[in-house]
Parts: sequence; C-alpha cells; structure tokens
Amino acid sequence: MEKKNSYIKNLIQRMTLEQKIGAVLTLGFAGTVPRAHIYRYIEEYHCGGLRLSCDMRQFGSYVDPNGNKTVVKLENADGIRFKGPAPVPTASQYRAVLDDLQARARKRPLSIPLHFSYDQEGGSSADFFFGGVNLFPKPMGIRAMDDSQMAYRIAKAVARQGKAMGFNWIHSPVLDVNTQAANPEIGTRAYSDDAGEVALYARETCRGLKEGRMIATGKHFPGRGHSEVDAHFQVPVIDVELQTLRERELLPYKKLIAENLLPSVMIAHSIFPAIDPDNIATVSRKVITGLLREELGFQGVIATDSMTMGAIATRYGVANACALSLEAGADLVLMKAENHLVEEVIEAIRSFVLEGRIPEEQLDDKVYRILSLKYEYGLFEPEEDRENPEDVLADQGIRQLARQAARRSILTEHNQDRAIPVRGRSHRRCRMSPDTRRPPGSSGRPHRGCRNATGCRCTPSPSALSPQAALPLCSRTCAAARQQGFQSGKRKSGGA
Repeated sequence: MEKKNSYIKNLIQRMTLEQKIGAVLTLGFAGTVPRAHIYRYIEEYHCGGLRLSCDMRQFGSYVDPNGNKTVVKLENADGIRFKGPAPVPTASQYRAVLDDLQARARKRPLSIPLHFSYDQEGGSSADFFFGGVNLFPKPMGIRAMDDSQMAYRIAKAVARQGKAMGFNWIHSPVLDVNTQAANPEIGTRAYSDDAGEVALYARETCRGLKEGRMIATGKHFPGRGHSEVDAHFQVPVIDVELQTLRERELLPYKKLIAENLLPSVMIAHSIFPAIDPDNIATVSRKVITGLLREELGFQGVIATDSMTMGAIATRYGVANACALSLEAGADLVLMKAENHLVEEVIEAIRSFVLEGRIPEEQLDDKVYRILSLKYEYGLFEPEEDRENPEDVLADQGIRQLARQAARRSILTEHNQDRAIPVRGRSHRRCRMSPDTRRPPGSSGRPHRGCRNATGCRCTPSPSALSPQAALPLCSRTCAAARQQGFQSGKRKSGGA
C-alpha cells in the first residue's frame, strides 16, 4: 500500500510490537468515572482508543430473550452488558474526564492520541444522552422527513455536539437496507428498504459528519438488513444471491467509497453464503480482503463490531476471534469487555504475529491506516479553541433543528384513501412512536399482510417512505393495535 504521510511512517518505525498491538485495539470505558483499569489500558497496553458507553455495565452471560437460553457463559468474563445508571455529570465535567484521559495518552512515549468512539444513531441509540444534549430521530425517522438535507444538517449538529464533548469517532451511519420485515436488530436503525434511498441519506449524513470533523463508520458490511435473528445472540445467515448483494446491499458502500465519504467501515457478525459459506464475515478473508478491500477498492480503516457479541464469541471465542479478524484483513478491533479478556486478546494477537499468521508488515499497514486517519481528522493537533460544551448544547439553532426533526419524523398512519381509519361511535387511540421499544402486549412482529417492517408499533414503514407511496400502510394496523392492547384510552368519534 502507498504511504504518503511521512510523519506517521516515521512514528510506526519507532513503535514496539506492544505499541502496535495496542494501536489496533478499541477497548471499553463504561460509565463516567474512570477506574484503575482504564488508565492501565492507556499507559500499559497502549490502546488506540476507547469505546465510550456513558452508563454503567457489568459483564455476565449472553441470554437470548427468545427462550431464555444462555448463549455465552464465562462467569462474568464476557457477554451482554447489564446497564445501570452512572453518576450523571455536566457536559463540562464529562469533557474534563475525556481531556484527562487524552492527556495521559499524549504523555506516552510517542504521544499517540486516543480516539473516542461512540454510538449516536438517533432515538434510543445514544451513548451521549446527558448534560442537555439535543437528540435526533433514528435513521428511519430522518428518511420519513423526505428531505435529505435534514440528514446533512442533523449530522453536522451531532458532530458539533460530540466534538465539543471530546468524541471524535462515531459508529454511524447504518448502511443496512432493511428488506426483512421481521429483522429484530435493524428495523428503524435503517433509513429504508430501498438501497438508493439508503445511499442518498447516508451520503448526506457522511457529508455532515465530515464537515464536522467527526470520523464516520459505515455499518454493517456487507449488509445485515435481510436478517431474521439478532447477532447479539445468534449468527445471522444472509442467504441472498451474490448478484442481489452487489446490486442492493453493496450499493450504499460503492457510492460512498467512490465519493471518498467513508473513512471507516464496520464488518457484520453474519454469514454471507454467496461469498463465504463457512465463516462469519468478521473473520472472513473473502469478505474483508477479497470483497471490501480488493473488489470495492476501499482504502480506509476496517473495524469490527463488538467482539463479545454472541454470534462471534460462541463460534470462535473472543480472544481468538479478535486475532482471526486481523488475520482476515480487519484493522481495528472493538473489544468492550472490561475484564481479563483484554489480556487474553493482546496475547492472542501477539501469538498470531510471532507465528507469522499476521506478518508484522501487515500489522504496520493496519497501524498506518488508523494513525493516518487520526492525523487527517486533526487528532494529533493541539486541542485548542474548542467550543464550550454547554454553549453548544444550548445553541438555539441546534435546539430548533431537534424540535423540527422530531415533528417531521412523526407521520400519521392512514389507508390508501389517505384517511385515518375510524369506524363506529368510538375508537381507541394508538400511540405513535419512532422508538423501537415494544408497546405493552405487542409481539413485536407484523400481523399478517402488514407492510410495517418494524411490527405493529405505529411507526413508518421503510417500504412506504417514498413521496409517491405517501405511507400506504396496511389499514388494519390500528385494529391490530387495539387487539394487541397498546391503546392509550377510548375517544369518541371525531376526537383528536
């Protein structure tokens, strides 16, 4: 690979093997108060960055909610995070925490800065949710506005708020084309079930993030929209033909890569039989190197999804999977478990390098991609003249945009005649919600014939978000909602 950045090349030549291994790791920091092990990750393990989750987490077993089956059990070693409240700081107080961690990193021998990554997809997917932050709708809600410029404006606002806090790497946008109505994991996280619309709205999102100097991450490659299972607990098998993958799932990636709008890509913990029937994409050389790097010509950073998710951990083991993903061509491993697995992961990667399974020249290439991306986005520069976070969060322009987005993302459900279906002297009012939480009594699955891909939850359907379609949802939804019991009360005919 061509390496034009002489500063980064010289830096890598001075790095030890331990520093290089640390550079390809994003480790976890849950909560708002760093504990001793966080400083150890930075100062002893030389980690490249931290994935920030501003609530408290404890690691136990992955228990599949469907059937209550334990998927991964290693006695508090890995598995799903049990979330709980953390001390709630002000925006400035949390930024001071991140500034202190960054200062620790800059005092390391080579002064390599940390990247701070987070999820902020919209709606309930928000790692940054306190201090007066302005939240925006999920991607489906943004698409429902029928205005791609709103995606651009929202992304710039998200980037500005995040940068004021100290975040610099966001795990968005979601590029999945949600073609499976029963998808339990994507749903409203996708812009649409139309690949062209996903590409358009993701393009504007990436433009806004890039102008806001926030590193974007397209996910989940090659595409997890056509899945019926949740990768946190099971292995999704995306069984579609290769031609369909190229024309549908890969379309957003092709367009964004061609326009140089995609600095990093996250790989899906899923199997794609048309490409590699034997391996999960995260550890598949055919997917990562063959398809993404060689066929699509992607030259940016390739990152993994969380390596403690059930899909990957149950099949390969966490530490082994981390090393296998690097061997397959990934650059940056996301390992959020804050326990002894960190040491196991480091040792597994070291073993792969010493055995020649990951040649040190290839490890240098991975580190170069990561560090040159940080350099491009200004992480090596002194952090001066940053905006006060309280001022940014209180900015009237951002607040007005959040209110406007909230209003425009809510669509009234109606039938083909564009009339709200109301019959008889009384009816029950359904709650409209862009959230993914199931209403009480809801199965979370669409009733027969319903086009609402997220189930009977009174939310927009991704298959009905074009202006021509004007939301022609199944007119039975409200009746089904009444039967499933998530009405909010009786109203006489003609009520609001």
